[in-house]
Amino acid sequence: MVEDLRGRDLLSKEALQGSEILLIGSEGYIGTAIKAALAGHSIYSPSMSTLDITRPSLIDEAIGSLGGDLVVMAVGFTNVSGIEENDALYQKAIEVNFLGIKNVAEACFREGKRMIYIGGSGYERAGSLDYPGPHLEGDPFADEVEEMELLGRYAETKRFGSRAVMEAFKGDPSRLAVLYFDYPCGVVEGVGIDYQRPYYLQTLLINYERGIPPFGGQGLTITLVEDIAKVVRLIAREKLFGVFNVAAKGRTTPYLLTEHMIRELEGDEVARQIKIGSILKYQATLRQKGRESVYPVSGGLDSRYTEERLAAVEPDFAFLDWKKAVGRLMEGPGGLREFWQFLHTPEGRMRYKLPSLEA
Repeated sequence: MVEDLRGRDLLSKEALQGSEILLIGSEGYIGTAIKAALAGHSIYSPSMSTLDITRPSLIDEAIGSLGGDLVVMAVGFTNVSGIEENDALYQKAIEVNFLGIKNVAEACFREGKRMIYIGGSGYERAGSLDYPGPHLEGDPFADEVEEMELLGRYAETKRFGSRAVMEAFKGDPSRLAVLYFDYPCGVVEGVGIDYQRPYYLQTLLINYERGIPPFGGQGLTITLVEDIAKVVRLIAREKLFGVFNVAAKGRTTPYLLTEHMIRELEGDEVARQIKIGSILKYQATLRQKGRESVYPVSGGLDSRYTEERLAAVEPDFAFLDWKKAVGRLMEGPGGLREFWQFLHTPEGRMRYKLPSLEA
């Protein structure tokens, strides 16, 4: 009989004992960027199939064997629309975003480790008229103002996870750092094939090509993935703790983002022709079908206090405003301009199921 080598048997205690940092989720979009930013540290970064966070005994073994004192948690199940529509995917999100995160946090606390949790979502605040955002680190969450019913199922699982992390470290919050981010953007080289999909700004361009009007009334912020990685590096180096908002400065909307990109790509005349969609009408249409919206109408993160705190330990640290952040992603290999050109090739239109240019 062939021995089952999955999970426990592939975990290297020797590698754990010789590592400063355990990075969980290094194959993912954000985790890949973090691993590059932590170059110079001795890191153990097992695959997610090797270190299954839904198995408490395996997590206990891994964290108990770690020679260093820091666990960086960058795992999340993020199929937002699928979670809303599919009960099996919703259960998977509960297992990963809540129960798995809880396993890691509780093991870290028991073993005396520090933890950086990169999983806080802007979706955790409902974005109601009473609490429209952009939100500071200390602003109330949906469950704290009796607005949980306004969250979609994905946001619900993220809120459960963040709350579990905070609860696990309430005996010593100085060992916990939590990063909140909103609509992560940017090209990350080396991302595992399972996590290679368009990031938010690319999705807006795809939707534009599909003729879908971008929402004009949905307030949000965007986050450069490179900023998440930089903030993790600083927290690890300086042993910082608390809650950090990582986002470009200034709240915007999907319409303003799309308009700005099309102006850069095609000029003012084309940008002026973009029609504005209504998130309120979209939500009403969903309700007629017996479904709820997965997106907050109003939200976003205010990152000024996080910027001040990080600039105190690295004086040149600063977040870009959202237009400059888009500009950072516009040029170069894999940039938005190159992606836009790809969307106008037969291969690009086939890949993203876009109308033919000849239609």
